[in-house]
Amino acid sequence: MPISPDFFNSAKPFALVVGDASFVASHLCDDLLSRSVRVICLGDSSENTENLISEDFVYVDIENVNDVLPKIDRVDYIFFLTEN
Repeated sequence: MPISPDFFNSAKPFALVVGDASFVASHLCDDLLSRSVRVICLGDSSENTENLISEDFVYVDIENVNDVLPKIDRVDYIFFLTEN
């Protein structure tokens, strides 16, 4: 899902979650959303995050990371949950 131009027009904090949308990463994203944090999840499978899609959540395939990174103008939290 592409990041809308309005995604960063918010006073809410932002988190970048890097991982494969694993069980742990998907639950972390869910918890961050419940705390009113906007989340960008970078991974190689969105199957565990499909239920999180909202105006405060964006999943980006890691293969498209070079298209997405220039659009990210601020991040308050970074979680690196991948083994590679």
